[in-house]
Amino acid sequence: MTLPQNVIMDTHIGMKSLPTDIFPLAPGASPRSRRSPCRRIIAACIIAAIASSAALAAGRIPRRHTGNIMNIPDLTQTDREGDFPGGGATLCGPVSVSNSLMWLSNRPGYARLCPDAASPKDSQIRMVKLLCEQRHMDANVKSGTGPSGIIQGVKSYLSESGCGWKRLECQGWRKHPREYGTGVEKPQLDWLRQGIADDGCVWLNVGWYKRDVAADAYERIGGHWVTMVGYGADENGRDAPDILILHDPAPRCGKEFANEFALPVLIESGRLTGKETGLPRDAAGYYKLSGGMHVKSGADCAVIDAAVILEPR
Repeated sequence: MTLPQNVIMDTHIGMKSLPTDIFPLAPGASPRSRRSPCRRIIAACIIAAIASSAALAAGRIPRRHTGNIMNIPDLTQTDREGDFPGGGATLCGPVSVSNSLMWLSNRPGYARLCPDAASPKDSQIRMVKLLCEQRHMDANVKSGTGPSGIIQGVKSYLSESGCGWKRLECQGWRKHPREYGTGVEKPQLDWLRQGIADDGCVWLNVGWYKRDVAADAYERIGGHWVTMVGYGADENGRDAPDILILHDPAPRCGKEFANEFALPVLIESGRLTGKETGLPRDAAGYYKLSGGMHVKSGADCAVIDAAVILEPR
């Protein structure tokens, strides 16, 4: 992000100071006009970007975290052994969550998350089916599961298992319970990285969009959940600070275990459009995933619409 020239780096505290004239008043305007919603949103985005850069510079967020990428499962949502409802075609949400919860069940105090079964894979299949039940995510085999269902399912499944958590939060524009919101409609990369660095569980809800270059618009035609398992390295293990490492449950990613290395690209202009509640809206400030992201046939790109973080105790 390019900052105005009058935003100065304060080398003593590692933060950047916002000048009071970054949004100068129009001739004859009152100071109150400086508080318009548009100006507040722009200011909030700039402040968030500054804080994010400062956090990395100060070393509060590790520049890479790959210690768990081989330990978190990568179940395919259409796995025939699962015999999932609807063949698993719309169960990307429950499956993505189960990847993380199976890993979490190996930690002290969380063993009860893992259902009893003959093998770890059988246990995960059983977990997916439990998560789909009405008392948890109430998964819809026609339209899938939104952030509200994911949050409700994680909350009720952990509670039923007698397991607590430190925080359960959501960022993004898609509908979710207010008590688990952060007030941030554009998911922030360092918030995601911090979730992983805290040995938490992170799930990304990406929207499938068709790009209309002439209209500078992105039309949402569907959505998908993936498990974020790490960041900061490429497929060869080299430092790559911008890379997010994912486990994607879609069959287009293959049936075998695989780490996907996706590169977030900041959208600088345009509109997100579609029939989903919450659209249309400005696209600037959202991230689309390129690189190793397997984009659904018929879509041009995947945009991070929302994300959920669970930080255990």
